[in-house]
Amino acid sequence: MDILSDIKVLELANSLSGAFCAKLLADQGANTVKVEPPGWGDPARREPPFINGVPDTEGSTIFLAFNTNKRGITLDIEQPLGRELLLRLMADTDVLIESYPPGHLESLGLGYQVLKETNPELIVSSITYFGQTGPYRDYRGSDLVVQALGGFLHAVTGSADLPPMGTALEQME
Repeated sequence: MDILSDIKVLELANSLSGAFCAKLLADQGANTVKVEPPGWGDPARREPPFINGVPDTEGSTIFLAFNTNKRGITLDIEQPLGRELLLRLMADTDVLIESYPPGHLESLGLGYQVLKETNPELIVSSITYFGQTGPYRDYRGSDLVVQALGGFLHAVTGSADLPPMGTALEQME
């Protein structure tokens, strides 16, 4: 028996950090469901390298590596029916992992208070670049921005006579 087999996790994340967080729980046996938007789904599906070098939304090795041991569902939470279905799923979920910018879920009527009314025992993990509160909360982030703010660009790739350079792969996400 897996240690987290009684835990139900819903992943509503469009970032590698959110996918990795949910993967850690899934790998320990949590019943994990990844929610993807219609169309292309998770942005990681479009990231190389691809199996056999052929671009394919089912063949991104990054997507596959971060999404083992999960089931998936497509929901358009921008639409009323998608939000209704998501709230139904939330009623029986133990942990929500989400990575939307601050205020986005609230703008859809899916803020923390609404989720807690749906399921008072729900644990919500919100993964953002600059947090949900504070002076930087509305700043747009990316892996490159975090590398620069943390001094990683200069420490790893910069020198006194050259400007800092970004890394080839996401390091901070």
